[in-house]
Amino acid sequence: MSHDEGRAPLPPHPTLDRYYADPAGQRAFLDAMFEATAPHYGRLDGLVSFGSGPYYRRYALQRAGLEPGMVALDVATGTGLVAQAARALVGPTGRVTGLDRISGCSSPAAPC
Repeated sequence: MSHDEGRAPLPPHPTLDRYYADPAGQRAFLDAMFEATAPHYGRLDGLVSFGSGPYYRRYALQRAGLEPGMVALDVATGTGLVAQAARALVGPTGRVTGLDRISGCSSPAAPC
């Protein structure tokens, strides 16, 4: 028996009226925040990870079993850092698809 079996899921946090008044406002607030910060993700990733990000992503994907020729789906791909690492691992015979609801994060036109 699972530790959480029989428990009701936790409700989401209450609406933060200081930032948004309702769930639609929350979505708009978060979308705008991610759109505004996406161009800075690559630089910030390098700074906060002390340059270890590419190694860590490659290592995590290898540990998860990703190999050449496989197909991968990166959900909430953001700027595509994990998808890029996956593409390098699957090679020319594999395929990686990135999916994100925020268009500015994964748009090829955005220098993320």
